[in-house]
Amino acid sequence: MDLSSLRSHVLDLAKDRSDLEARLLMHEQFTKGSLVYLRTRCGKPNCRCRKSKRHRHGPRLYLSVSRDGRQRMVYVPKALMEQTRRLVEQARSFRAARKKWRSINQDLWNIFMKMERLKTRPMPHEPKRKGR
Repeated sequence: MDLSSLRSHVLDLAKDRSDLEARLLMHEQFTKGSLVYLRTRCGKPNCRCRKSKRHRHGPRLYLSVSRDGRQRMVYVPKALMEQTRRLVEQARSFRAARKKWRSINQDLWNIFMKMERLKTRPMPHEPKRKGR
């Protein structure tokens, strides 16, 4: 690749990175975790959910999160389902944009290293050594 094509590639990547940065700054809130549907047992000792997995209650929506190094399941009430889905999706979108942003920065780094190699010229003359 020649220098002019590298320069135009840098400009394209810089624009993509700028768009991603705007997208990253757009997100104000999000929730880290995954949404899962579970069928659960209740606390009643004589309920049929105790006897058979087929008769468990649900499915109910839970948010699977990591707290204190352990996986936790947090129940999501029906009233908060859509809001929680939106927040989890925003977190997923944020992570994808951040990954793409990092990839673009790595590409820019590699291009600048190529440019440095292309621009580097050998010394025009060998310096004289002092004799002892």
